[in-house]
Amino acid sequence: LLMVFSLPFIYSFERGNTVLLSVFAVSIFLFNYENENKIKKEFSLISLAFACALKFIPLLFAPLLLFKKRFKDFFKVILYAIILFLSAFLLLKGGLNNVSLFFKNAFINYNYYEYGNQPVKIYVFLTILYLLIPLIKEEWKKVSIIALLILSFNHFCGYRLLYFLPVTVLFVNKQEFKKSDILYAISLVCILSPLNLTNYGFKLFGLLISFELIFIIYNHIKQNILKNHKAL
Repeated sequence: LLMVFSLPFIYSFERGNTVLLSVFAVSIFLFNYENENKIKKEFSLISLAFACALKFIPLLFAPLLLFKKRFKDFFKVILYAIILFLSAFLLLKGGLNNVSLFFKNAFINYNYYEYGNQPVKIYVFLTILYLLIPLIKEEWKKVSIIALLILSFNHFCGYRLLYFLPVTVLFVNKQEFKKSDILYAISLVCILSPLNLTNYGFKLFGLLISFELIFIIYNHIKQNILKNHKAL
């Protein structure tokens, strides 16, 4: 119900934006890429590739495979995405000749997407958070950082707020909850609310994840200092 009545879903559904299909495919990947079943695992890779073929931005989820040292699967996603992307042009008049036209039109609108309404400082900050993903233990938080970075690319993030749907599902499905998770829950409800609470939820979520990362880095440095001290 939260999904169906959320602001990003209503906005995307009304306009028939393909981001709906992209987020659905990304969700299949996130819920199955660690599945022990080989068929489901392979299907999850194809799903992410399909999302990347529709919208290039989901490619930011592929490094989750690199963080787990699944290099073969990472290159599979890239290969599948290229095949699916080029195959779509074969259905059009002119075939692969349309590829150059596609990129020409894409670069015409490049300034529309560059950094979005976020200052460059925020963009750089989110990129740094992205690189710190391996330090985070909880899967849903890793995915949430990618969703935050995706939101920084467009001046209007209404469509891309949909990437917080799989984040919310992963959050609800986790086995253990802390007191601080109440604030995360409030921020997610605000982000996906049909009311105009999106910016408040977005800012609260960003602050929470930032403070947590600072704490993780502090503990990581502290543990290394203690190890070095004991070694001496």
